[in-house]
Formats: sequence, C-alpha cells, structure tokens
Amino acid sequence: MKKAILNATMIFAVVLGFGITANAQRVLGGYKPAAVDNERVVAAAEFAVGNRVENNTEQEGMTLDSIDKAEMQSVGGTNYRLCLTVKLEDETQQVSVVVYQNLQQEYKLTSWTVADCGGN
Repeated sequence: MKKAILNATMIFAVVLGFGITANAQRVLGGYKPAAVDNERVVAAAEFAVGNRVENNTEQEGMTLDSIDKAEMQSVGGTNYRLCLTVKLEDETQQVSVVVYQNLQQEYKLTSWTVADCGGN
C-alpha cells in the first residue's frame, strides 16, 4: 500500500512538473506565428506605417500594401514583429518592423528596417 501511494505521488509530481514547464514556455516564450489578417496584427501594421509617415515627411503618402508575415510575443504587453510591403508612389518595398502595444493598448514603433522577408 505504501509503495502504491509513493508511486502515485511520484507520477503526480512528474505530470505536474511537465504541466508547469509547458505553461511557462507558452507564456514566457519567444515570438509565435500570427495570422496576417488577425485584427490586432492589422492594427499594429497600420499604426507602424502611419507612425513612420507622421515622423518622416519624405515618406508622406506611403501606404501599407500588404502584411507578408506576422509574429506576436507576450511581454507585459505585446510585441508584433511584422514583415510588411509598403508603397510610395509607384514603388513597393519590404520592411521589417516591431511594434509594441502596452497594457493600456498604446502602440510604439520600436523598429523599422528595410529588409527582404524571404518572399513570405
């Protein structure tokens, strides 16, 4: 009887340990793929382009052409790592951006880099 209780306790401890580890990886992990048509992703992409235009007068008239790739990361708010195609006049360009959305739902453009997103 004691051996059965000990075995059950050990099995419970192992299962509990796996559950805690899996949950910690999900919450504290890196970027996770996100759908490019996710409304939160679209809002972050639109903010990034709008903010870039607002702060760079030479890019006035630039528009978001497409969201080519999206990833999200939970960090006491949300980081959106996006690959976007933007259009200015008749030319398109791919850019890699990171937008942070804090817990008050305020956005901040933290990175904007011209980048080849690998055709994604």
